[in-house]
Amino acid sequence: MSSPNGEGHVAPHDAAPKSFPNEHSYFAAIAALDQEVGEELAHFGSLRAKLADKGYSLSELSCGGFLIARWNLTKNAPDLRAVGRFLRLIGGGS
Repeated sequence: MSSPNGEGHVAPHDAAPKSFPNEHSYFAAIAALDQEVGEELAHFGSLRAKLADKGYSLSELSCGGFLIARWNLTKNAPDLRAVGRFLRLIGGGS
């Protein structure tokens, strides 16, 4: 016997499960990680712009950390917190 409207017959065991028990926690963790990365990128961009106003450049190093540079200075910073301290030291705010 065929289904009306030309639809094929689907056995109940062919149906995919509606959700998995850990599905929500997995996607929540991914969303939280995406938000954290987005906030860090925004903070990096803000620090980079403030340093540019003072004549410095800010680059991320492939080995970790950051490089602050100017024509007469290069300085390594292990994290964005250290970049912020340097910015306050030169009078660039927080």
